[in-house]
Amino acid sequence: MDSQRELSFRIDDVTVDLAAGQILDAAGRPVPLRHQSFEVLRQLVAAQGRLLGKEELISAVWPGIAVTDDSLVQCIHEIRRALGPKGQAALQTIPRRGYRLVLPPAAGAAPARTGPVSRRHVLIAAGIAGSGLAVAALLMRRPDDAAVAPNAPPVIAVMPFDVPDPTNAPDHLGASLAETVIAMLSRCPEVATLARRSSFALQDERGDVRILGRKLGAEYVLEGSVRRDGPRLRVTARLDATATGRQVWAARFDAQGSDPLALADAVAGRIIAALSGTRGEVRRAEYAEAWGTDSASLGEYDYAMRAQDMMLGDSSARGNAAAAAILAEGLAKYPGSAAIKVKLAWNDWRRGYNFWSDDIAADFDSAARLARELEAMPDLPPWVSTLVHWLLGYVAMRDGDWGRVLHEVEVTTALAPYDAFLITDLAELLAPAGAYDRALANIDFGAARNPADADYQHALRAWVYRLQGRLADSARETQAAHLLAPYQRLQYAITLVRLNRMEDARAQIAMVRAQEPGFGLAAWRRGTFHADPAIVAGELADLAAAGLPQ
Repeated sequence: MDSQRELSFRIDDVTVDLAAGQILDAAGRPVPLRHQSFEVLRQLVAAQGRLLGKEELISAVWPGIAVTDDSLVQCIHEIRRALGPKGQAALQTIPRRGYRLVLPPAAGAAPARTGPVSRRHVLIAAGIAGSGLAVAALLMRRPDDAAVAPNAPPVIAVMPFDVPDPTNAPDHLGASLAETVIAMLSRCPEVATLARRSSFALQDERGDVRILGRKLGAEYVLEGSVRRDGPRLRVTARLDATATGRQVWAARFDAQGSDPLALADAVAGRIIAALSGTRGEVRRAEYAEAWGTDSASLGEYDYAMRAQDMMLGDSSARGNAAAAAILAEGLAKYPGSAAIKVKLAWNDWRRGYNFWSDDIAADFDSAARLARELEAMPDLPPWVSTLVHWLLGYVAMRDGDWGRVLHEVEVTTALAPYDAFLITDLAELLAPAGAYDRALANIDFGAARNPADADYQHALRAWVYRLQGRLADSARETQAAHLLAPYQRLQYAITLVRLNRMEDARAQIAMVRAQEPGFGLAAWRRGTFHADPAIVAGELADLAAAGLPQ
């Protein structure tokens, strides 16, 4: 390769300036690309079209650091996006072997940039793979240049837990607890977790978490202490934001038993339940950060987090419309963003599934189209892939492909095994497929780890009990919920009809009609699915008997 190509070259209207370490668009504006992704690009350019194996690239870009294939996959995804359509075609994936960059003949040399260059320095986060189907950690953002908007989930550094009194608890118990938390967090796709040797190497330098965060490249630091008093193990845990040094979450966990290591494992599971998942404390902190970001500096991830916070915080037609507006703005700014598209797909699905839609079929079709488009995209980040497979389960349910429904449940569970909200929600796929016991087990999993969603769990359990013919149990579970969505009231009305409580059933229908005047049997028919079609027919007959109009 000639020396000029080594310094700078052009693909279509995109300029790659290797000397400056940046990519420029047609207008000469910098295209955001993380430092490690640019280093991967530099290696591919230097290879002059030669196939580079994954191990070769990882060794060159992350020498002496334990990272997984997913870190490299994320870099490849970002490079393709930065290079534009012709650059995407030039960067080839050779299945199970590696990557190569075959520059088109028209990739001409461009003048080297002169003058000062603002470099972004991004520290890396290395994930630890869990057993079985592991979800590895991604390289995440920590740009020094505030003008470059973040677009990926956060990095957590887990430090060894202190053991203030080693006479009552083994000194290694704190490290063992931290190792278990790291292993479990590494299977949570919405975060990235530093490898043990990265965070543990700085255990003697703890103090100011802001300094620790800069050294480790982490947005959050998790630390705490372990004390033992006879059979009781007490663990305190604290999560701090490294940008500000402030505490964003703290909790105390107690467990009793004779085996301290087993107790530590049990407490680790409770810490994961509090921190991870769709409604976990890390996501709550990310929502706050996204809303605190200046609108002119919003990145893909910020738009996705703002929309998700709106979707979960206001589960109504109004919240759905507000999330749609956020996503439309984000997609106009980042038209190829998988993070924004997957949220848009989910928002469209929820509009139809919750009967907020004027055209349920059109919203379902839009969600299905986006989900399949995302499924075909290479190198999706694990957290996006989780949401895609989760949604594909619903799409398969709409299509009546019940084998695919169960397959997507398995894939989604493997991708996010500790997300209590997600695992609970999968009951909405298992129950229509006839897997009632598995659905109830999923709901129990969520109830033990996510008490904030107790109303949702009661309503789901009531639904499954009714499908099993356990009508009295179904009514009892519904009555345990303090708040019911309109469609949950309709489920309750069906149960009441079958219990011969017609006046109570009509009262539920009246409440739904007061909230949703246009709702009728036609919407229920379009938005309800079961492997056994007789179930839907029976529900329609019961709702009609209770007074729900067409």
